[in-house]
Order: sequence, then structure tokens, then C-alpha cells
Amino acid sequence: NVPVEATTAGSVQVVVPDQPAQKIKVLSYSLTPSAANGAFLWGTSGTTSATLTGIMGGIAGTPTTMPLNFPFSYFTTRAGESLVVSSTLGIQGNVVFQRTY
Repeated sequence: NVPVEATTAGSVQVVVPDQPAQKIKVLSYSLTPSAANGAFLWGTSGTTSATLTGIMGGIAGTPTTMPLNFPFSYFTTRAGESLVVSSTLGIQGNVVFQRTY
């Protein structure tokens, strides 16, 4: 479980793989937009960048929560890619993940 915090618009690196062949598997998350009509999406950064979800929106102070989905997951990065969250107006919350190969 790691905290996620972006005080302004842009992308924040949430989890970095420990080894080049490692993937980040997202098992659960809860994110709350900082302002009304805040939007966010999950993606990756590394050799190639990719979006992992579509754009999700929310109301300031109301979390978007995905409950624990173990042993499956909601999405997984490519090997060696970092997990990133991008936000239009800032966001905070947490993510539960597993490192896999």
C-alpha cells in the first residue's frame, strides 16, 4: 500500500519496478480529486508509455474506490515500466500493488 498525491495537474510516478523484468500489478486503489470535475487516469512510463485505463472523473472530496481484486488485478504494467497516475486538477489517495514477473 503506497500513498498517491499530486497537488497540481500532471503525472506522478507512483511505483517504480525494482528490477528490469518486474511488472506492477494493481490490486486495489482509492483516489479522490482535489477539485470539482477532476479527472485522472492510470498509465506507465519507461521505454514506452501507455495508458492503462480510460479517463475517470470525480467530484472533489468523493473517492473513486476499487476494492481488493486478489489474486487477479485491475491492470498490470509492462515489464520494467513504472506505474503513473495523471490528473487534471490534483489527486490524492492510495494504491495496493504486487510486484510480479
